[in-house]
Amino acid sequence: MWGPAGGPALNRLRPPADGDILVPGAGGAVFGMTDDPSPTPQAGAASAEEVARLRALAAQWLPWAPAAVPRRAYAGVRALAEERPGRASGRGYRIAEPGAGCWSLVGGKWTTCRAMAAALGDALGLGGPALSALTPLHPAR
Repeated sequence: MWGPAGGPALNRLRPPADGDILVPGAGGAVFGMTDDPSPTPQAGAASAEEVARLRALAAQWLPWAPAAVPRRAYAGVRALAEERPGRASGRGYRIAEPGAGCWSLVGGKWTTCRAMAAALGDALGLGGPALSALTPLHPAR
């Protein structure tokens, strides 16, 4: 078992690729990520092939990885602000008001969600400090 939640993360120092990061969490660790295109939002599910590929990558640089048993896998689909090939899409985002007072926030990643929330609040003219900057995230359970 990898260390306690909040312990050090491991990150391979190389150009971004699949299987570059291990982040400890409550009762285990998250290993990933992958960057596979999805034809539709409904197609965003972790496949057996992705899990097998990540396990093989983990075995290359973590000596104990072959003995680790995956408990679960997850996937997410994100709308890209700019379509560029593979990992070049980055974490950029944009805010658009397509009409009738309906605002869209496109792009970003989990790591930029607070900045995106603050930018949207500014675009809507809410004023004051962004609550997203003042509210702690819930700890892993």
